[in-house]
Amino acid sequence: MSEKSDKERGLYPKYKIERNNDPEGKHDKCFFFVMDLDHDPFAFPAMAAYIEHCQKDYPMLAAELALEIVVRTKYKTYDGGGLIDVRPK
Repeated sequence: MSEKSDKERGLYPKYKIERNNDPEGKHDKCFFFVMDLDHDPFAFPAMAAYIEHCQKDYPMLAAELALEIVVRTKYKTYDGGGLIDVRPK
């Protein structure tokens, strides 16, 4: 029997996630989703949407996530209002 590809299997437990600071176990049953900005082409726009939605209430988090996008993706940056392509013309 052959194993299904990622495109065929949908969600599955690919990563084990452990919270660093949760002594009461509040987040033990929470759903977490991992995005790979280095290899997953869908992670970049998903992260950009997250930044846009959190920047008002969590400006430092938004800035640090935007920096990760800049560091990990060539020729693209986040200008506070959306993603822009900064490739030389």
